[in-house]
Amino acid sequence: MMKNYFCNTLYKNTVLIFSLLLFFCGYLYSNNNLAGQDFPIKSQGDLIFTADINTFRAFIGKTKLEIYYIIKLKDLQFQTVNNTLKASFSTRLTITDSTDQKIVSKEIINSTIAHSRIEMMQENKVVINQINQYLSPGKYQIQLQINDLNSKKSGSCDISTRIVSYDSNVLSISGIQLASAIKVDTSTNKFVKNNNYVKPNPARQFIFSRSNLNFYFEIYNLVPNDSEFANTFTLSYAIRDTNGNSLIDYPSKNIKKPGDSCVKVQAIDIKDFETGDYQLVVTVQDNFSNQEISAIKKFAIYQPELTNWILPMTKEDIKNYRNQIKYFATHQQLDLFDRLSPKGKEQFLLDFWRSKDTTPETPANEFLQDCFSRIHYANNNFKGKDDGLNSDMGRIFVIYGQPDDIENHTMGMDSKAYEIWSYFTTGSGKQSFVFVDRNNTGIYYLVHSTVEGEIKNPGWEQQELR
Repeated sequence: MMKNYFCNTLYKNTVLIFSLLLFFCGYLYSNNNLAGQDFPIKSQGDLIFTADINTFRAFIGKTKLEIYYIIKLKDLQFQTVNNTLKASFSTRLTITDSTDQKIVSKEIINSTIAHSRIEMMQENKVVINQINQYLSPGKYQIQLQINDLNSKKSGSCDISTRIVSYDSNVLSISGIQLASAIKVDTSTNKFVKNNNYVKPNPARQFIFSRSNLNFYFEIYNLVPNDSEFANTFTLSYAIRDTNGNSLIDYPSKNIKKPGDSCVKVQAIDIKDFETGDYQLVVTVQDNFSNQEISAIKKFAIYQPELTNWILPMTKEDIKNYRNQIKYFATHQQLDLFDRLSPKGKEQFLLDFWRSKDTTPETPANEFLQDCFSRIHYANNNFKGKDDGLNSDMGRIFVIYGQPDDIENHTMGMDSKAYEIWSYFTTGSGKQSFVFVDRNNTGIYYLVHSTVEGEIKNPGWEQQELR
């Protein structure tokens, strides 16, 4: 009996120790597959882009490596092809293993279009791409090189990584993919996996006004069980500072196992966090096997510097703020703004400009910066009754941006001075605005346009120039 007791005890302890070793090794293996590399990666060279990677379970013996990159349109050179502004660039991917053997070498030709020359130069217009590759577990060196086929500029980044296997019976978590947007999608879009459209955020940057930190991950090697509690796993999230100190621990949840694997999509409210670098920690515990695993992902939060620009709320300030938004706000929004208290107006302006920021992947509100730059230019280069912003030329410039072409006609013996501004837009062709200096004062009035919603007067030459 004593012998049997000893054997059973030894067996149980051996199983426990073995399980702990499996868990510990799995923890290290899962969390260090990207060890030794600071992400995201900034490119070297004269073409600027940012890259990031993640790994997911694929099929037996292979792991799916996803490589993401983001590049601004303004850093590419566009050419007019069949009345379309087009940029072309090649993406060359090279992967070598631990023996320096090249196992992947491929080049992908990409292209993108801009709907106008103004859009082509806007800070908030970007290209985001994803490349998938299936690799065996091991250490790899990845080189991603992007070449602008028009300007011949080139940039590259080198990534060291260790690809892990998710095939064992050890509880595992895939890489945590930070996303600028996640939604249900059953299409074959390159960003879709497991019926989720997951738009990559290669820069790992989030603006607090967007409120949510979006992320996607997969859990592998859960152990289903007939018992109600044992057939659940516990999931918890935490946000830490860069030193690993916990800032907030979200309540854990017990979730029913859908099988031996699970897909999770999550959005965490981050609007109350300050600008800075953080760590997202995901922890999973299988309530049958008692295995526990954690994964960590670094990210950054940025707060737009709007507050410093619009805090003063004198009557003159309020007038200026209204002028700045009037070309982009609806009549209902302007009416609401006029009825609000100074404090309400301040919050309205913050919310208004944040809502116009179409690219949360970048830390700045490029739309706002672009608008303020146009307003500054209008006030300094156009003449109106009050200021350049409130002139016809100022309004068109702020709304539509720098014209692609300007015909300047000076005053003649029998003709007034006038200008024709032209914009070349994809799908709409040439759009024009005609301005006439009616009183020879340097104030130009809009007298005709081909743009829908603007003044139309095909007979402007006979009516305005004489």
